[in-house]
Amino acid sequence: MGLDPSTPISEVISACPCCRTPGSLVPFELTYDIDNELTRLTLCQSCLALFNLNAYAELKQSKPEQIQVGDFYAANGFGGDDHLAAIKNTGDTLIDYFLRRTGVDPAARTFCEIGAGRGYAALAAARRFKSAYALDFDLRNVERVCQEVGRPANLHIGRSLEYVNSRIDILMGWHVLEHIPEPLAFIEQARTRMAPRGYFFFQVPMYRPAYLVRSHHVFYNETAMGRLMIKAGADVIEIGFDPKAGFLTAIAQLRS
Repeated sequence: MGLDPSTPISEVISACPCCRTPGSLVPFELTYDIDNELTRLTLCQSCLALFNLNAYAELKQSKPEQIQVGDFYAANGFGGDDHLAAIKNTGDTLIDYFLRRTGVDPAARTFCEIGAGRGYAALAAARRFKSAYALDFDLRNVERVCQEVGRPANLHIGRSLEYVNSRIDILMGWHVLEHIPEPLAFIEQARTRMAPRGYFFFQVPMYRPAYLVRSHHVFYNETAMGRLMIKAGADVIEIGFDPKAGFLTAIAQLRS
């Protein structure tokens, strides 16, 4: 059963979770999500982010980690060779792409992946960076991958940023920010764990009907992502798009 369409926006979200502009939220669309539940989308007139009110309403009765539970990143059914190939591919594409675009020398840097899933990016980063962290609510899949391929001595696995005991130089989130109900609050918290001039490296799905699920709270576009980074005290290096898949990728660097 979806959200009652007559519920005022202010009863579900009090202020924009991305830019906190007062009185900026307005109705955008009444539609069905992929589970055929009726939901409302609301638009921030200031930063242009879209919010799935069903997802926010569910927070009143469920914890965020309960809403995010799923088997999308289950490691069952894959062998060690499969994992090694995926780790190499992630290193050759995502990690190398970031290093080329920023010119960062990873040898003395700390890499941290939030929402790590199977941990492919963190495992690939461990081959290049001084240390790497894989963080997730559910650690079963990354631990299973490590059992299959071996766990590098410089890879650390934990459930939250509180587990990280060194300054983070690169914070990566691949299809994670859309799952976070209060993205600006989360990034402000993450900043306290990051090194001066540290980097954000994010990819998110943009608004497409196929991506409207109960665990997706926020849909970003170029303006919304740019405003979020500015609010977080970071300068955008680039925002790129995969129009066919409907994905947005952002690299930004903290000002200090």
